[in-house]
Amino acid sequence: MESPPSAQPDVGRRMVDSRLAGLFALVSYCAMSVAFFGRGVVASPNTTVVGDRGSDKTIFIWAFEWWPHALAHAHDPLTTGVVWAPRGMDLSWVADSPGAAFLATPVTAIVGPVVAYNVAALLAPATAAWTGFLLARWVTGSFWPALVGGFVFGFSSFEISHTIAHLHLTLACLIPVCALLVLRRAAGGLTRTRFVIYLSAALALQFLFSTEVFVLMLGVACLALGLGLLVLERERRPTLVATTVDSLGALAVACMLVSPYLYHLFVVTGTGWIPARSPFEAAADLANFVVPRGWTWLQFPGSARIARRFTANPVESTAYLGLPLVAIVVHFALKRGRPRTQVLLVVLLAATAFVSLGPRIRLAGKGVALGPWQLLARLPVTGSALPVRLTLFVALFAGLVSAIWLAEKQSSRVRWLAAAAAVIALLPTASTAYWTADVPRSNFFARGTVVKWFDENDILLVLPYGSAGWSMTWQAESGFAYRMAGGRLGNLPREEGSWHPLLLALAGREPVTPAIQSRFDHSLQRTPSTRS
Repeated sequence: MESPPSAQPDVGRRMVDSRLAGLFALVSYCAMSVAFFGRGVVASPNTTVVGDRGSDKTIFIWAFEWWPHALAHAHDPLTTGVVWAPRGMDLSWVADSPGAAFLATPVTAIVGPVVAYNVAALLAPATAAWTGFLLARWVTGSFWPALVGGFVFGFSSFEISHTIAHLHLTLACLIPVCALLVLRRAAGGLTRTRFVIYLSAALALQFLFSTEVFVLMLGVACLALGLGLLVLERERRPTLVATTVDSLGALAVACMLVSPYLYHLFVVTGTGWIPARSPFEAAADLANFVVPRGWTWLQFPGSARIARRFTANPVESTAYLGLPLVAIVVHFALKRGRPRTQVLLVVLLAATAFVSLGPRIRLAGKGVALGPWQLLARLPVTGSALPVRLTLFVALFAGLVSAIWLAEKQSSRVRWLAAAAAVIALLPTASTAYWTADVPRSNFFARGTVVKWFDENDILLVLPYGSAGWSMTWQAESGFAYRMAGGRLGNLPREEGSWHPLLLALAGREPVTPAIQSRFDHSLQRTPSTRS
């Protein structure tokens, strides 16, 4: 049924206002991201980089060049011979974010991979906050509460800590998009065809952003489904089941879209090469929900001493919500008479936070009880998962709770003061030392000398080696003008056992002993010719 002519201008005006509000939110979040993380980078984006001085980010800088290069030259992008030469390297289980590499291709082609990385690193938290805002606005129908909710997610402890080096984990903007699509489908706002098309595209792109975040998202979705069947009213269950069936259809389409990657992942490579990591160490600490790490601006006395007891390394200590936000969540949860959907949100937040505690529940580093990950820690795939990374979803649910809580009584000054305190407690430190690092470059590589002396078939041993230096960036910026013995991709080749002992030593697998040095010198004497 068509709307009366007099109503058409009102509908159009509301749509324009909504889009302008969304644009304002996006611009605001981008400005915040630049102010927080990019102040030391914007003036010289090709010589400085967002994050610390570590070499983890060189994986993504290298991948921004590798994926377009491989496809343009008809190479299999999941198998490369330009690093760890001559045997090469399988990239199936490497966290190199091909989705980000594809989207950044125009920027990489024009200004290079370092600038492209900086753009992606600054857009990641801003776009996550923006899509969190869109989800919160759909749930609440209010702009300012949604703006706060989006901030809580996009600039959460998880996002700001991984901005230091782990781009694939900060590319979380599609998680709220998937949730929004599911909610709109359940409410009848999307046809089945549109829903399947949109959701499958979002799932496929999230898979290409980060397979780990994709798998965690599926796990949280299963948890939400199970809790929804228990918590929601009986009359809502048919809608929940029908939406789940449609979502499974979208998941099937997404799997078909990324089927070449999946085939290589599970058939060609296999799960035996999943990176070895310990869920016992990388788990959330109960104290971390209210005790921040050093990159948070507000630090109360003694917080650094407590934080040092966390078993997770500093970058993985991402459970922090802050006392004001925890108080908001508790106040929200204790109110009686809430709709079942809001009860489900609270239960899902609590359940996700509980699972993030890992195989053993710890308080300031001290074990107090067995945790929920005891069984999962012994299974093939989940045994290498890091439960602390579920805190990304805890932040999303906390952002939604804060938005709903604010929208209930928008005129309440007390609530807005509490929300302001929650936002301030999450602000990252103003020190650029955490967020800005110089890009180390070699004159030999930077001046193009390497192109004159070597060709793409030559193998170079570049020092500093592997994780000790930025050789991956130098190779990417040369346009893969040479191959490299070694590299920095997180994983090590399967053929590690056949390496020369010196390579093992350079990779940190065994110390350089006189015997190893002697064997290396002997192998050089037997080599007919050596190019340096």
